This record gives sequence, C-alpha cells and structure tokens, in this order.
Amino acid sequence: RPVYVGMMGVHIRDPIACDARAQLRRDVRAWLGLATHSRLVLYAGRLSPEKHVDVLATVASRLTHLDGAHLIVAGDGPLKDALRSACLAAAPHAVHFVGHLPSRRLADVLAADVFVHPNPREPFGIGPLEALAAGVPLVAPRAGGILSYADDDNSWLTGLSAVELADGVEGALSRREDADRRARAGRVT
Repeated sequence: RPVYVGMMGVHIRDPIACDARAQLRRDVRAWLGLATHSRLVLYAGRLSPEKHVDVLATVASRLTHLDGAHLIVAGDGPLKDALRSACLAAAPHAVHFVGHLPSRRLADVLAADVFVHPNPREPFGIGPLEALAAGVPLVAPRAGGILSYADDDNSWLTGLSAVELADGVEGALSRREDADRRARAGRVT
C-alpha cells in the first residue's frame, strides 16, 4: 500500500479580530476576578516533569514586578499540587490555576497577552503552534521541535533557564509593538 505522511499543524478558521480579542480578555479577567487592565500570560498543557513546568514559579515571581500581570496555568497532571505551591509562594496574587479546560474555554483563554511554553524538549508542540495561529505572542526556549515553526521573527525565543524564560515573558509584555509584530508573523506561520 502507499504510505501517506500527514504533516502536523493546526488550523484556526476565523482569526480573532482585535475587538473580539479585547472582549475575550475582558471576559477572562472577569472570570478570574482580575482588574480590567490586567495582562494575561498563559501556560496550557500537562503539568508533568517532562514538560519543564517547574520554571513557571520563576516566571510567576517576575510577574509581581510588572503591574497587573497574571499567570494562568491551564492543565492538570502529577505536578499540579507541587507547582501550585511553588507558584503561589513566589507570587500569591499573580497566579491562577484553572485546571483542564474544555476546547471552547481554552480558545477563549488563547486571547491572552502572551503564551509561555517552557519545554525545551517538546517533539512538536501543538499548544505553541495554536498560540501562533491565534495571534498570541509565544515565549519559549530556543530548543526542541517548536523550532520547525518558531523563530525570532514570530516568537520570543530564549535560553533554557527559568530566568531567561522569565526575561522573555517580561520582554513580550513590556515591548507591545514588537510583540504585536511577532504575533502578526505568527499568524502567517
């Protein structure tokens, strides 16, 4: 029989328009009880050791220095309790664990200001690609399978350490024009 190769990828039929994205952000802020000016950093994925999620506590601690920045952790897994404890100790008012989200709710949360993907050994990474397709700036280590689609034009690629990843998130939040440019390039990708 012939062999067919199915390329990995995602397709978001209707890109989120700016006004719709703003409304989704307002909805997510209201859902989490956050101020209207809050900026949202999203991690969505499994909470397990191979995903390198332990670095999210450092990212959360850095957010406390940025006015109104919050980390939303969407997912579940064996590290949930330990990660929650570490993040809440590092930034008690800037981290929100929302558990596993159904697809529709996750699509709403993808209206975040930044998507952070900490795993340097990700074989491909559907989550980061979905973020690019949704027009959300991606911050991730310069490593792994995401490099098949993520580059310095469409993402904030960093070193592997927690501090470097936190620096990338801070850069994406503080340099809005650059983040918007990279987000547009991510949509094209």
